[in-house]
Amino acid sequence: MLSILFRTILAALAAAGVPVDSQSADSYAYATYKGYPVVARYEAGELEHIGIDIFGYSGTNAQEQVLMDFVERYNLQLLLLDHDSDRALQMNLDGVTAPSFFSTPLHRDGPVALSLSQTNGKKYLASWGHPGGESRQMSFPSDYQFLTGKNKIELENGFLPSLRGLVTLPPEEDLTQLPLRRVGLDMFMCKDGTYLIPEISNARYFQGSKDLLSPVSDEAHPIESLYDLLIVPQMAEGWTAQVRVLKYGYATEDAEVPLSQLLGRCLMAGCIPYVGMETYDEETGELTATLILHNEALSYDHVAKVSLNRDQFRQSRGKVSMTFSVFLPIHNIKNLFQ
Repeated sequence: MLSILFRTILAALAAAGVPVDSQSADSYAYATYKGYPVVARYEAGELEHIGIDIFGYSGTNAQEQVLMDFVERYNLQLLLLDHDSDRALQMNLDGVTAPSFFSTPLHRDGPVALSLSQTNGKKYLASWGHPGGESRQMSFPSDYQFLTGKNKIELENGFLPSLRGLVTLPPEEDLTQLPLRRVGLDMFMCKDGTYLIPEISNARYFQGSKDLLSPVSDEAHPIESLYDLLIVPQMAEGWTAQVRVLKYGYATEDAEVPLSQLLGRCLMAGCIPYVGMETYDEETGELTATLILHNEALSYDHVAKVSLNRDQFRQSRGKVSMTFSVFLPIHNIKNLFQ
């Protein structure tokens, strides 16, 4: 379903006599508005992006693609306004600075190079232009709703559909090169940082000797196995996530998703997993934990309450119950721990 903002942009273009043809598959549609090229990108027939055709190429990763799309879309939104005073007011309201906009937004006329940087996690600075030629610059808030042009309801509705598609993960690491710490007779831990408090960490566990290690997945070590299941992508193969997404207005949406698909797609979007143990009942074998999928670049967190029984590690496959709150602004999460 189209976001409210996209419908507004399409309606404004149509009113100006510039309809953008809908597409039925992965494709691009092109138009011209006020002398500038407009591009619309469709994925499986759904409009995913519309803006001034500035870059003409895709981002190298999901985060960069979001930012490139924003720059193109926001320049189109400014062009839809008829007066510079209206544009200046809108940018002031949005917290955007674009000192070169009133000259002309640079559109694609040959190769365009893009430079992105983030200041204090609160604002982005984007600079782009032809190599050796004139450049343009914008700064804008690091706010995922603003960057995507979607409100919280639209983002929540899009979470489960976003888990579909190809999963591409980086090559497996050379375990012998990791900074390992011995935590047992034949067990080692690699901790790649914590989030907010020491108890929420990106910790992985391995068994064996230092020259022959494997991730932990057995009922004798349920806590370490749970960390590996949620943090080591390959360990999630064969597992199923029973997902409940908590949505605005106390609504919920349920689905069963391969755990490897869920975690893989989130990793591809730039999320880093952190796990905090909540409870472990040694008698019943029930474990509960908090999983935070933290996206520093795009300023949001997915937070899930996770539960399963240690018996499932006997087969190294099973079902994990996960109740998600999605696309939470990072500053909201950090405020809870201050």
